[in-house]
Amino acid sequence: MSKVKSKKSKVRITFSVYLVLLTATAFIPSFIIPFLSSQRILGFEKYISFSLLYLTVGIFTFFIDRKRKIFWWYILLSPLVFLEVYIRLINHNLDIMFTPYLNLVIAFVLTRQKSVLKIILKIKKYGNLLFLLFIVYLMFTYFNDFTYLPGKIWKGKWIWSHQDEKDQFLVFEKKLLLPPLIRLKKVPLTITAKSIYRLYINNKFVGIGPGPIDDNNRYFDSYDITKYLHPGINLIKIEAYNYGDDSHFQKKQTGGVLAQIEINSLFFRTIIGTDKTWLVSQDSGWIRTGPKTADGKTYGGEIGTSVLYDEVFDFGVQKRGFNLSDERRAKIEDNLFPRDIPALDYTKTDMKKVDKEGYIDFGEMMVGYPIISAKTDGPAKIIINYREDEKSVGVQKDEFIFPGRGNFVHQNLGRRGFRLVRIVWEKGTGEIELGVETVRFPAEKIGDFKSSDDLLNKIYVLGEKTLKLAMQDQFEDSFIHERSQYLGDSLVDMLYGFYSYSPQILARKALYQFASSQRKDGLIETVYPSSLNQTIISYELMFNTFLKYYYLYTGDLDTVKDLIGNGEKIVKSFDKLKNEQGIIDIGTKNDLEMGEVLTFWIDHISPGDTLPSINLSLNALYYQELDSLSYLYSFIDKKKESVFEEEKKILSQKLQVLVSGLNKSQGKVEGHAAVLLINSGALGTELESEIYNTLFRQMKQLFVTGYFNLFYLLAMEKMGDVDGIKSLVKEHWGGMLDRGADTVWETYDPRVENYLPGSKTHAWSAAPTYFLPAYVGGVRPLSPGWSKILIKPIIIGQSAKTEVKTPCGKIYEKWEIKDGNFDITVNKTCQGEVSLVLPFDIEKGKQITFTENSFHLKIPLSN
Repeated sequence: MSKVKSKKSKVRITFSVYLVLLTATAFIPSFIIPFLSSQRILGFEKYISFSLLYLTVGIFTFFIDRKRKIFWWYILLSPLVFLEVYIRLINHNLDIMFTPYLNLVIAFVLTRQKSVLKIILKIKKYGNLLFLLFIVYLMFTYFNDFTYLPGKIWKGKWIWSHQDEKDQFLVFEKKLLLPPLIRLKKVPLTITAKSIYRLYINNKFVGIGPGPIDDNNRYFDSYDITKYLHPGINLIKIEAYNYGDDSHFQKKQTGGVLAQIEINSLFFRTIIGTDKTWLVSQDSGWIRTGPKTADGKTYGGEIGTSVLYDEVFDFGVQKRGFNLSDERRAKIEDNLFPRDIPALDYTKTDMKKVDKEGYIDFGEMMVGYPIISAKTDGPAKIIINYREDEKSVGVQKDEFIFPGRGNFVHQNLGRRGFRLVRIVWEKGTGEIELGVETVRFPAEKIGDFKSSDDLLNKIYVLGEKTLKLAMQDQFEDSFIHERSQYLGDSLVDMLYGFYSYSPQILARKALYQFASSQRKDGLIETVYPSSLNQTIISYELMFNTFLKYYYLYTGDLDTVKDLIGNGEKIVKSFDKLKNEQGIIDIGTKNDLEMGEVLTFWIDHISPGDTLPSINLSLNALYYQELDSLSYLYSFIDKKKESVFEEEKKILSQKLQVLVSGLNKSQGKVEGHAAVLLINSGALGTELESEIYNTLFRQMKQLFVTGYFNLFYLLAMEKMGDVDGIKSLVKEHWGGMLDRGADTVWETYDPRVENYLPGSKTHAWSAAPTYFLPAYVGGVRPLSPGWSKILIKPIIIGQSAKTEVKTPCGKIYEKWEIKDGNFDITVNKTCQGEVSLVLPFDIEKGKQITFTENSFHLKIPLSN
């Protein structure tokens, strides 16, 4: 009996010692030997800890496995364990996937040992506690990675180089060894960067990101990289670039890369995150030079307060050695957000050769990442200048240096926008081909317009094409110049998109981003995300209008409920600019910074625009915001609706008195203010007609931005000036086409011979892409989500056809003048009611209501 007790006692002692060692090897090394985590012996304590754990398991098995059936499995697996430890120590950049299999074997062995359970049950004093600790440890070592949720738990750390500079290009690498016969279920990789990353797995391109966002928040992207992996060594490569400077489209920030890979197979899951074991190097050929200038004009330098950098790449520079990454002190932000819009589409064009004059004409505007293929006869240097057309100087240029004879290929990390490329050999000779990996937002085509007047069709397509290029990770005012998201631009881009390429996702994103920039005084940044910190007054007074039209076209009430409070704060912030009469007057009470007043957008204000006119314009926009708030609150809060309705009435009365007084004193309401007041509805029909007839019918008014000309078109439509609409569309946008426009220009003045705009790629000028289907075709929503539909066409040409895909279904409408009749057909899958308002010159604006999905009407034309 004493011998049996002695054996049991030895086994109990052995088991207790095992549990103590197990706990110690798991936790103690990280406290006792922290010095081993130096850069030369990275993670040493982790691997020694696992080795000790493995040895203790072997010892314990030796004692309890009397027949040595399981023990010999440990002996056979030992080389794998120590091979893993050895490889990790000599190459800490390599992650090996043997450990999870060993964990699985350990768990299997322990559950198969009946003697283990018997021993545990017989340890009276501490057995249950020790067993509980043991189970917790097993769960921690084996199952803890199952708690991973993308964007919720970050095991990776921010990394960069030890030197953090602006205009810095780095390459990060990590190797992953997957054992043979491994069957991967899914391997998601999550990544973000400051500012840009380009991800490769085994030298295959995976993606670029992240999308632009303010510095207080950050998007991360997720990719399923299973198809890129294979048994053996896999190379994870991240090219990263940090502007490090303020720009129109982002704020100055320190560099950083944050990523993690979740390995999933049949038996295990583990996470590998960015940390100081990742290797980092400056790219071999990248030369940091800063902005460039030539011929007294900016190339890749400052655009306003923005900085764009050229790329200078030297193929002759030897590859720099890799160092260990530097873990950033910055903690993983709680405000990291998963990408909330679809990934962009990437398409490679064919390579094009340079003509005799050194040009490559791609035939249309391109947005993407140039790919250069060069064959040089010896040492050489070329400069590539990217242009909108042959008359433009170009915004950016890149330089390439070649060490000698050979073939060279390079793809830009920076995005470029151009149609024409000019290549100059500053040194040497050779052959050059250039292609582009184009990038665009995957917007669905949801609208179309066709007219009997082919010029109108060309104008519609011109705007549609520009909008498509400007839809990237956000609405960009110009995809070549500022590349920024402006509130006013985003509003009109959204309207254009509802009749061409679906804008809903980008519009919703824009609304939330602008709202997130709101300051304590209620104002928001109207160029955002950006380093400008700019509050353009007129754009402030468009947020609620933006929200109203978003709701009208989408029916998304949840977004309205989320953001209407922000809109109300913006409106209330203008109380400090009101005079004693309760009217906004920036001349007598300028509590905003002067710079914010001077950035007032109205058509590039000329010296002829007086302060009273600017004040009237602001009050017109303010009235429109009150109207939008009243409309939106009618679906949410009836009490607040009545409050804003009352404010509208009071302001309307004051503006009518003010404008009538100006007319009687022989003052004048200048063009911009007149257009905005007419559109707002604040003056009433009689006063609106008086202003319009005085200002626009007696003299020709011209505005140079296609943006403001949208508001002019809307005022003309309201006043029934069909001839004015025809003239404006053909002179302004038709004039661009006559002068070779491939995309709509930021500005255009037909009175100026050889007029050259600052930008020939500005989507804010694509007004006809909205106006033609919505007003000439006449198809518009009457209630949110198109639950009620208005069809009110304008007769321009002999026929017009409009197609729109809406949240409630498709709408097809066509009208034509044929055989002395006005013929209109409507087919729809929407179930809503349709109000058809006939053209005034047909039946004096007669209204017909119908609910049928197919409707046809033929009316004889009056003499």
